[in-house]
Amino acid sequence: MSKISRRKFAKMSAAAAAAAVSPKLWLPRAAADTVAAIALLYSDRMVRDAPWPDSNRFRSLQRAVVEYGFRRTAAIRFSPWTPRRYFWLFAGSIARSFGWWSGDLGVSGPDSQFIQRRLSSSGRNHCASIFDQIASSDFQTDWGTRGNAASASSYNPNSYSSGSVWATGTSEIATAFWAEHRPATALPIWRALIPWSSLDSLGHIHEALAGDYYHEEVESVPEQAWSSSSFFSASVNGLLGLQIDGGANRITFAPHLPPSWNAITLRNLHVGLSEISLKLSHASHEVRLEMQNQGTPVQMVFDPEIPLGAKLGVAQLDKQTIAATLEENPQDSHAKVEFSLPHGSTVLTIGYVGGVAICTDPPPLMVGESSRSIKITGVNLNDHVYRVDFDYLPSDANSFDLRTGWAIKAAQGANYEPISPSVYRFCAIGSANRSTNKKEPPIYQHGEVAVTFER
Repeated sequence: MSKISRRKFAKMSAAAAAAAVSPKLWLPRAAADTVAAIALLYSDRMVRDAPWPDSNRFRSLQRAVVEYGFRRTAAIRFSPWTPRRYFWLFAGSIARSFGWWSGDLGVSGPDSQFIQRRLSSSGRNHCASIFDQIASSDFQTDWGTRGNAASASSYNPNSYSSGSVWATGTSEIATAFWAEHRPATALPIWRALIPWSSLDSLGHIHEALAGDYYHEEVESVPEQAWSSSSFFSASVNGLLGLQIDGGANRITFAPHLPPSWNAITLRNLHVGLSEISLKLSHASHEVRLEMQNQGTPVQMVFDPEIPLGAKLGVAQLDKQTIAATLEENPQDSHAKVEFSLPHGSTVLTIGYVGGVAICTDPPPLMVGESSRSIKITGVNLNDHVYRVDFDYLPSDANSFDLRTGWAIKAAQGANYEPISPSVYRFCAIGSANRSTNKKEPPIYQHGEVAVTFER
């Protein structure tokens, strides 16, 4: 294969982009991918000097590329925000990672950082609205995130790229929700990928599944390495919030563990010249981290999620009081501690009081079934009132559990009962009224539960 110059390749790519343009779309996928490749591979000057088609659309795109230095994990805002029309083009670690909105909201192969990076360009309210849409049953299935909204005119559940569920996209969406501190939505999205490992080739994860019923997509590769690696990355970077900076000799551990998990152990973490093991455990009103450092001292940032609304108690590092910072977000709370981890064994405990945590227990998935589980779209705690927004099927039993030491004064939108000390099960009013019409397709509805605590 003969070599070509970067400039010649840029010209060829721009010409291919022009040939791929469809008058019905703002910018088609082929052109988006080409522009992403150009932006990733070449300098601003190369992008500026490339022979872009003589079109206002492409000139606007060209200016935006140059202005924002669109290379790696950057994003471009092309049009004013409206609830139904918003367009982004972005690139992740490789040129394949891009997403687009045009008319109907859709997601395709996203980079895990693309949503939270929009905060600076589109505003928090706009970004929150997009999160809410992606969290809904319009995108979420019991086995992952659709690449296109089910309500979109272009939706095709059996299309490779217009409605199927990709493992890579689902993993990155879960990571993005964790990064945005929306763990009540992130966990079910991540957990939806677990059954994939037994759907076909045991221990392997498919490339894509259908968007309407639980089965593999026709074109799907049954043993795709990056599907498995993306799930692993979401587990490490999203669920565990683990980041290692060898150059700075620093480790960040900011886990969003499910309320039902009592403990987790991480071993063989290499930070510079050090090898570290971590054991995190949750007890009543306390987070405990046992650390073993077999090398030189390491800078440690421990920032675990604690129940929403909890207040910090005493933090101790080897029985010595240490400063802890309470980080309160709209949908979760964290307790942050920074310290130098010496050689040998060290124990850190963080006490807290109060708070509430939500968890769901999805029904087992069977091949050929449609989605049935409740979709938590958001939570909020305002003074004494805890609100849960969700999508559910009235024809199915829909429940979620709350773990809290607070006494419940009243609940609206759901019936509840205690199932164990400090754990309550809430069932949406109107659920379990099963239809006798087997041919009637299940239709999700939106619900809200408001729980008032005595505090």
